[in-house]
Amino acid sequence: MNALELLLLKLGGSFLLAKFLPYFLLLLLGVGFAWVVFRKLQRRNAKRWLNLSIVFLLALMPFSLYFAAFPIFQGDLLSMGYSPKSNLKFPFETGVVVVALPGCKYCSESTKLMNQIHQKLPGKTQYWVLGTDSLDVLAYDKLLSEEIFCRSAMHQKELLPVTEGSFPTFLWIKNYRIEKAWHNNDFGASAMQEIQP
Repeated sequence: MNALELLLLKLGGSFLLAKFLPYFLLLLLGVGFAWVVFRKLQRRNAKRWLNLSIVFLLALMPFSLYFAAFPIFQGDLLSMGYSPKSNLKFPFETGVVVVALPGCKYCSESTKLMNQIHQKLPGKTQYWVLGTDSLDVLAYDKLLSEEIFCRSAMHQKELLPVTEGSFPTFLWIKNYRIEKAWHNNDFGASAMQEIQP
């Protein structure tokens, strides 16, 4: 999440609002700017197709630049989660568990997002590392804020099929059980909105 999205979240916006409001505002800004330029170009006797081409490009430019810097992914538009069949019981009633692998680049990158949003998520936020080496847990613990607990994963044999071999996997825990799960590319604004209180 970028600084503008985080600001909108802090002001009380939802994950979807924080993701899509900047695009809408930049589109309005572009159209407004294009309208001013169009009015000025009409006064000149330039070719009409050239004027319309310039105006069209100016209208889309702010939106396009923002999209290039902060793209919208499929997981932002649709909740791509799945409901795994598992009898695992978790040691807390509600929260998000991120199942990570030792040395996984994408798992490490996910810590930035979770550090930014964990306060907006209900319940506890935890990282469960598949492995037995305490150094692997320590590596993640250094990347996470103090409020996010990191541990070696409990019930690793039962947890592995839940991930479907994709890491990190984000688990939404409700009533001590897995309610829903998302793979790394699927955990976007739509998924976060689904679990936001």
